[in-house]
Amino acid sequence: MTELPGAPTFAPPIDGVRTGGGRSAEPPRVIAVIGASGEPGTAGAALLRGVRATGAVYAVNPHYAGADLDGVPCVAGFAELPERPDLAVVAVPAYAVCGVAAACGRSGIPALTVIRAELTAEQHRRLLAVCRDHGMRLVDPESLAKAGVLQEDPA
Repeated sequence: MTELPGAPTFAPPIDGVRTGGGRSAEPPRVIAVIGASGEPGTAGAALLRGVRATGAVYAVNPHYAGADLDGVPCVAGFAELPERPDLAVVAVPAYAVCGVAAACGRSGIPALTVIRAELTAEQHRRLLAVCRDHGMRLVDPESLAKAGVLQEDPA
């Protein structure tokens, strides 16, 4: 995986969702891509090719459990991950975002970012509440792109 020497740490959380008293976090060592896909042209497939961690990247999708997606091992759920991610990159339909965020929180994942989900105002409010309830950081995808953690799909 690509090292991130000197890269900025996570940007300040959006909409006031923060953990650790607002302290900066280290760049993510372990990343889980939730909603990863083996289907070309999907957000989940593009993310697997564009995500960069200083350590491991894992795919989470029950439909592809046990498969290798572009060289990334895929598991059905958080319980099967060999280590706890520092960041969850969520690429699921808008209706599923809050449930996935709550599962991330219950699993102890400290930060998440949501990719390409057109949330309604109510879904956005619920997402913020879930993050606050679990002490998770909601990270702006643009800040991760600027830090080199998320890159455009090279394909």
